[in-house]
Amino acid sequence: MEECICEESQYLQEEIEKEKGQPFDPAHHFNNAVSNIICQLVMGRRFDYSDHNFQIMLKRLSEALRVQGSIWGLVSENRFASED
Repeated sequence: MEECICEESQYLQEEIEKEKGQPFDPAHHFNNAVSNIICQLVMGRRFDYSDHNFQIMLKRLSEALRVQGSIWGLVSENRFASED
């Protein structure tokens, strides 16, 4: 696992260096890096940050988590409301 993290941190550093000192939102880069570490551990491979399929997968995962979060939020609110 440590090897995967070290390897991905090098790719992340390269991406950050491409910004050439200009202000940028690092969230996208960090999301790519963390997702790639998970992919390395689960699927045994990493994806290039510019890989179109990788970006689509991350977008759909993000949307699924957002929807699931909102559903669980509603269920949780209803459960606690009914206990009053």
